[in-house]
Amino acid sequence: MMHEAVYARYTNVEEIRDASDGSFEAFDADGLPVTVDLSALAPDVEALVSTRNINKNILTLEATITPRRLRDALANDAGKSWVAAVEAKIATERGKL
Repeated sequence: MMHEAVYARYTNVEEIRDASDGSFEAFDADGLPVTVDLSALAPDVEALVSTRNINKNILTLEATITPRRLRDALANDAGKSWVAAVEAKIATERGKL
Protein backbone atom coordinates (compact mmCIF):
# COMPACT_ATOMS: atom_id res chain seq x y z
CA MET A 1 0.00 0.00 0.00
CA MET A 2 2.79 2.39 0.86
CA HIS A 3 4.30 2.08 -2.61
CA GLU A 4 0.93 2.75 -4.24
CA ALA A 5 0.54 5.87 -2.10
CA VAL A 6 4.03 7.08 -3.04
CA TYR A 7 3.36 6.63 -6.76
CA ALA A 8 0.01 8.40 -6.44
CA ARG A 9 1.29 11.40 -4.47
CA TYR A 10 4.74 11.75 -6.05
CA THR A 11 4.10 11.51 -9.78
CA ASN A 12 7.80 11.98 -10.55
CA VAL A 13 8.72 8.71 -8.78
CA GLU A 14 9.62 6.04 -11.31
CA GLU A 15 11.14 3.40 -9.03
CA ILE A 16 11.01 2.35 -5.40
CA ARG A 17 13.74 0.20 -3.95
CA ASP A 18 13.06 -1.70 -0.74
CA ALA A 19 15.75 -2.09 1.91
CA SER A 20 16.17 -5.16 4.08
CA ASP A 21 15.12 -3.18 7.17
CA GLY A 22 11.65 -2.45 5.76
CA SER A 23 12.44 1.08 4.60
CA PHE A 24 12.56 2.16 0.99
CA GLU A 25 14.00 4.79 -1.31
CA ALA A 26 12.19 6.48 -4.17
CA PHE A 27 13.85 7.57 -7.41
CA ASP A 28 12.83 9.69 -10.38
CA ALA A 29 13.32 8.87 -14.08
CA ASP A 30 16.94 10.07 -13.94
CA GLY A 31 17.72 7.80 -10.99
CA LEU A 32 17.89 10.70 -8.57
CA PRO A 33 16.46 10.23 -5.07
CA VAL A 34 13.06 11.73 -4.34
CA THR A 35 12.37 12.88 -0.79
CA VAL A 36 9.18 11.26 0.49
CA ASP A 37 7.29 12.64 3.50
CA LEU A 38 6.02 9.49 5.19
CA SER A 39 3.75 11.37 7.58
CA ALA A 40 1.95 12.95 4.63
CA LEU A 41 1.36 9.49 3.15
CA ALA A 42 -0.56 8.12 6.15
CA PRO A 43 -3.98 9.46 5.01
CA ASP A 44 -3.30 8.22 1.47
CA VAL A 45 -2.48 4.73 2.74
CA GLU A 46 -5.61 4.70 4.91
CA ALA A 47 -7.73 5.73 1.91
CA LEU A 48 -6.18 3.01 -0.25
CA VAL A 49 -6.79 0.37 2.43
CA SER A 50 -10.38 1.53 2.85
CA THR A 51 -11.01 1.46 -0.90
CA ARG A 52 -9.47 -2.00 -1.20
CA ASN A 53 -11.64 -3.30 1.66
CA ILE A 54 -14.80 -1.82 0.14
CA ASN A 55 -14.02 -3.35 -3.25
CA LYS A 56 -13.37 -6.71 -1.57
CA ASN A 57 -16.76 -6.49 0.17
CA ILE A 58 -18.47 -5.69 -3.13
CA LEU A 59 -16.84 -8.66 -4.86
CA THR A 60 -17.82 -10.95 -1.98
CA LEU A 61 -21.43 -9.79 -2.15
CA GLU A 62 -21.54 -10.08 -5.94
CA ALA A 63 -20.16 -13.61 -5.72
CA THR A 64 -23.12 -14.69 -3.58
CA ILE A 65 -25.50 -14.07 -6.47
CA THR A 66 -24.76 -17.28 -8.32
CA PRO A 67 -26.66 -18.53 -11.38
CA ARG A 68 -28.51 -20.99 -9.14
CA ARG A 69 -29.58 -18.22 -6.77
CA LEU A 70 -30.76 -16.15 -9.72
CA ARG A 71 -32.78 -19.11 -10.97
CA ASP A 72 -34.28 -19.54 -7.49
CA ALA A 73 -35.05 -15.82 -7.36
CA LEU A 74 -37.16 -16.13 -10.47
CA ALA A 75 -39.14 -18.95 -8.88
CA ASN A 76 -40.40 -17.17 -5.76
CA ASP A 77 -40.78 -13.85 -3.99
CA ALA A 78 -38.37 -14.77 -1.19
CA GLY A 79 -35.61 -15.28 -3.74
CA LYS A 80 -36.39 -11.96 -5.37
CA SER A 81 -36.27 -10.24 -1.98
CA TRP A 82 -32.93 -11.88 -1.19
CA VAL A 83 -31.36 -10.67 -4.45
CA ALA A 84 -32.77 -7.19 -3.89
CA ALA A 85 -31.29 -7.14 -0.37
CA VAL A 86 -27.85 -8.15 -1.67
CA GLU A 87 -28.06 -5.51 -4.40
CA ALA A 88 -28.93 -2.92 -1.74
CA LYS A 89 -25.84 -3.93 0.26
CA ILE A 90 -23.71 -3.62 -2.87
CA ALA A 91 -25.13 -0.16 -3.53
CA THR A 92 -24.32 0.85 0.06
CA GLU A 93 -20.72 -0.31 -0.35
CA ARG A 94 -20.38 1.50 -3.69
CA GLY A 95 -21.69 4.64 -2.02
CA LYS A 96 -18.67 4.54 0.31
CA LEU A 97 -16.24 4.87 -2.61
